[in-house]
Amino acid sequence: MVPAPRGPGGYAPDRLLARAAGALTDPSAAVAGLHVFTFNQIAETERWRRAMLDRTGG
Repeated sequence: MVPAPRGPGGYAPDRLLARAAGALTDPSAAVAGLHVFTFNQIAETERWRRAMLDRTGG
């Protein structure tokens, strides 16, 4: 996976999402969406989101 952009103190949720993927995608979990706090890093978060969708075919 390509890590999300980070600056000082930045956070990349890739590892968390990879580990939680099975539970999040299980139909019995009924997960309808996922909220990501951008902490005012909107452009960087959107680049990460689009890249994640491209990689996962979403």
